[in-house]
Amino acid sequence: MSLISDIEKFKEETFWFILFDLIFLIAPGILILFYFDRTLFLSLEAMKLILLSISSTVPFIFINVLCFWSLIEEPDTKMKKDDVFIFFTLGIFLSNIIFSIVLLISYLLNLSFRTAMCSMVGFEIFLIILIFYKETKK
Repeated sequence: MSLISDIEKFKEETFWFILFDLIFLIAPGILILFYFDRTLFLSLEAMKLILLSISSTVPFIFINVLCFWSLIEEPDTKMKKDDVFIFFTLGIFLSNIIFSIVLLISYLLNLSFRTAMCSMVGFEIFLIILIFYKETKK
């Protein structure tokens, strides 16, 4: 089987979701590298740049997916493949919102890389605290 024949088997909407997930998985890391260390951004090959950008966004996405997963009302039910895909897409979406807000604030206030990363971690910790607070209120 070739890659093209595998792609043709996807439904059109699934293909677009996967494409946008991949783009939004890579884009925040590339923006961070471009803004904070332009010389590194320009010196890296495309594959290394993609791997570095994915490795900087995946931890945040993983935390967000776990947060969405913890919001399930009935955790005993068996997860379907589509549910995991939806949680992954939501995790990417939330991570992109957080990255965009922090990058915009970093640009406007001329913050350092360290301050921006601490802000992103702070947002994630705040999100986790909100989730645990919601869970204890039940």
